[in-house]
Amino acid sequence: MPIATPANPALLDVCEVSKSFGSVTVLRSVSLQVTRGEVVTVIGPSGSGKTTLLRCVNFLESYDSGSIRIDGREVGYRETGTRQRRSERDLAKMRAETGMVFQSFNLFPHLTAAGNIMLGLRKVRGKSSTEARAIAEHWLGRVGLAHKADSLPAELSGGQQQRVGIARSLATKPEIWFLDEPFSALDPLIRREMQDELMR
Repeated sequence: MPIATPANPALLDVCEVSKSFGSVTVLRSVSLQVTRGEVVTVIGPSGSGKTTLLRCVNFLESYDSGSIRIDGREVGYRETGTRQRRSERDLAKMRAETGMVFQSFNLFPHLTAAGNIMLGLRKVRGKSSTEARAIAEHWLGRVGLAHKADSLPAELSGGQQQRVGIARSLATKPEIWFLDEPFSALDPLIRREMQDELMR
């Protein structure tokens, strides 16, 4: 595992992070560093806090203590000496540089496959409708779903929905990806193709 140095700083720096839900401590003083281009796998039994860690790293879940930095910037809290939550606008900017694919696909049910991909491109990246559509079609093609661009999630299988989620994440070209069982609904052949796509 590469070690973060001034010449190769950590893209993700998690330092002594703890998180509890009521009396249950899910994360206790967790620390890790990930440098640019590095692939890290977090392995553990169900209920060990893997998903909670990923949610904290993207501040979908607040953490109780410690610090998380992405590209040198603290996640979730302002660096003012006190623990002050960042504005939703600041959080949205930070999240624009992260891609997430969870085992629950989180597609908007009223939007087509292309529409789900276009939404982030338009709202976060400022693309025109025409540009966003072209990018969405490109990435749907890359995951083998060009023919499903105008299908609603309810018209797609679980595996197809998962591939739309992967395409949506790839389309915004984030600095860092967080994947939580991103291939759980895919058959082995498609799974290998999606792994290769994510590693490009």
